[in-house]
Order: sequence, then structure tokens, then C-alpha cells
Amino acid sequence: MAKIIETKIEFEDFLDASKEFDWLVIPTYCNGWRPVYADSISVIYVYVLNLDEEVMIVFNHTEGLTLSEDLLKQFDSDNLKEIYIKAYALNCDDLLKKTSPEFGPAVEAVIVYNSNPVAVAPESSKVEQGFAREDLFTVVLEHFKTDTVDYADIVLPATTQLEHTDIHATYGHLYVIANNPSIKPLGEAKPNSEIFRLLAAKMGFNDPFFSDSDDDIAAQAFDSKHIHAVHFDWNNLKRDGWMRLNVPDAPFAEGGFKTPSGKCEFYSERMKADGLDPLPTYIPPYESMTSSPELAKKYPLAMISPPQRNFLNSTFVNVKSLRDTEGEPHLDINPDDALARNITSGDMVRIFNERGSMIAKARVTDHARPGLVVALSIWWKKLASDGKNVNELTSQRLTDMGRAPTFYDVLVQVEKV
Repeated sequence: MAKIIETKIEFEDFLDASKEFDWLVIPTYCNGWRPVYADSISVIYVYVLNLDEEVMIVFNHTEGLTLSEDLLKQFDSDNLKEIYIKAYALNCDDLLKKTSPEFGPAVEAVIVYNSNPVAVAPESSKVEQGFAREDLFTVVLEHFKTDTVDYADIVLPATTQLEHTDIHATYGHLYVIANNPSIKPLGEAKPNSEIFRLLAAKMGFNDPFFSDSDDDIAAQAFDSKHIHAVHFDWNNLKRDGWMRLNVPDAPFAEGGFKTPSGKCEFYSERMKADGLDPLPTYIPPYESMTSSPELAKKYPLAMISPPQRNFLNSTFVNVKSLRDTEGEPHLDINPDDALARNITSGDMVRIFNERGSMIAKARVTDHARPGLVVALSIWWKKLASDGKNVNELTSQRLTDMGRAPTFYDVLVQVEKV
């Protein structure tokens, strides 16, 4: 059982305490922000890399079921089959599960970084119950006192984007950008990668990749043999700040898609092999009058929860000036739906379904179509009047294609408080 340590603790004492655990969290990239979606708490994929008395677990943050060839070579081939058999997703409510042959050992310790799972994960009441366990040892690497930090046994100060080295990949453009630190880390703040290196050393892991610096990790991100990055070099990128990918302005103007045929496929053999319709088709939501009519009788309104204009998911909610602009959690509801429920603008309303509920101020508006309510998000729970947010209502179910989140596949009912 993990030893519970008081929050106020020297960093070296925390490293000593880590020797009680026989596993280690390993980041798959430097320190940059990555989206954490769907059924993850702070990580997504888990790999059991050996099955000896000491089991090392690698948490792969968002990169899917892929481990580097260099990493795989370090393990006996007899174990490789076990690596993939043991791969599984860490679901939102897995912190509530006990040891069993089906689940495996109960989760006894969690390190959360680059995420605020208590606020952002679906069906968050279960997530919160998991983090509230008295026997769960929780460490959070953060800049701010988020909802998740409230459940931490230890909070370690993480560096900001201004204080560490990282790479920004292309996102809607054709450039790779070096994130060079502008200042040295303030106080005791450390990059996530440095915290994991120090943990590895204290826990006796001496694999070569644990000695890689942030610059080493950044340099390994480039495949100079790839046609799109033949001229890439980390030292040059770090010096110049940005480099353009070796691709034309319209990369797919002449086709060359990453499909077996190289074409934009209207008929997909891969989808057929996955048990999906190989042709474009309409698939109704899990929760709708069409797919679940009995549920829709109880909860007749569809709900979506896009980010507030002044927030970025749960980021920036701690900034008072931005919160003041938004005021408080709101629910946009169509006039027809509001009239049927005797709701007027400014009324406090309860939005609920079988998973949970939340309180918000109603805004009656034509911006929401009939049958749909819009709960702009994501408020930190501690800053809401009822200590809840929209993810009390969202589901852990995943899409049939891509296993993505279904945040916008939600039925609810609304009533005046």
C-alpha cells in the first residue's frame, strides 16, 4: 500500500518516498501541452514492459499503441507478446476499481501532469470519487490550484512554457516551432521531464533514455530520413526558432493520401475490416430519440458544451478578469423549450440526467435550436455555485471510429430551481 505523505514536503523527501513504488510514469514527449480526452485521467495507454517481480509501466500520454523500436529492443522477445496483450486504457472510474483478475491490481498511486481530470474528464463524479480515496497517493504537477490539485497529497511546481524547452508541432500550418525558454525556472519549479528523470534515478531505473536531456529528447523527435523533414536538425531549429516542413502549400492537391490506394476513399476496406460501414453513412448518437427512445422520454433535450469564449477548456478559468467577463455558468435554451418549462432569462436552472446534475443561469435565446441546450464550459467545479460542472452529465462512452470522446452525445432534462 502506498504511504501517504503530508503535502508540505521537501522535493528530495518526495523522491525518497517514490522508492516504495515498483512502477514509474514515463512521459513520451518533453513538457508541452497535449489534449487529454475521452476516458483518460492523466494518461491514456499503459504498457507492461516486463513481468518480473518489479513491473515497470510506461504511460503513453496521447500517442496511441506505439512504442519506439529502440525501446522494444531492450526487452526479451518473449515479453513482446505480453506487452501488447497487457495494453489497456485507463478509464475515468478505474480509480474506483479493486484488484481483480479482470482488472488487475488496483491503482494505488497517480501522477497527474498537463491535465485537470477532476474538471475535464467525462462522468466526473466518478473521477472525483476515485481521487477522494483515502488510500490513493496522488501527486500533481501544476502551476495553479486546480480542482485536481485539491485532491493531491503532494503538489510539485511545474515550469511554464516560458521556462522550458519544447517543440510545437504543426497545427493548421506547415511549420515546426522551437519553444526556447525565455527565463530560468522560478523557485523550485522543474520541467515534467526533469521530475521523471529524478524519479527514475531514485527508483533505480538506469535505462539510457532516462539520461536524455530535454534537448536530447527534442532532437530525437526528428526523422531526418523522412521526405518531409530531410533538412531538419534540432540545433538549427533551436537557433532559428522555426522551420518549414518539406511539403507544398497544398500537400494533397494531386492526391497522395495516407490510404492504401493513395486516394480519398469513399469506400474503405479498412472500415469494413473494423466492422463499420465502408461507405459514408449516418450513425445516430448513442443518446437520441432514434437510438434510445425510452431514455429520450426522460431526458428530451440534447446538450453540447463548447468552450467559453474566454476559456480554453479548463485553462484560464483561474484568471479572475476572464471569469468576471463570463460571470457564471450559463445554459442557453431555445424560447420554445424555455416556455414549456416556465423558464425565463436569469432563472437558475438544474440540468440533469442519470449520471449527475449541475446548476446554471438560463439564457433564453434563438442561438440554441429547439431541442438543444448549450452549456458553455469548462468551469472549475470549485468556482461554480453548486461545486459541479457540465462533465457531471457527460458519458464515458467512446465513438465507434477512432475511440474518441462523446462529449456532445448527451441527453438531459432542465427544470427551474
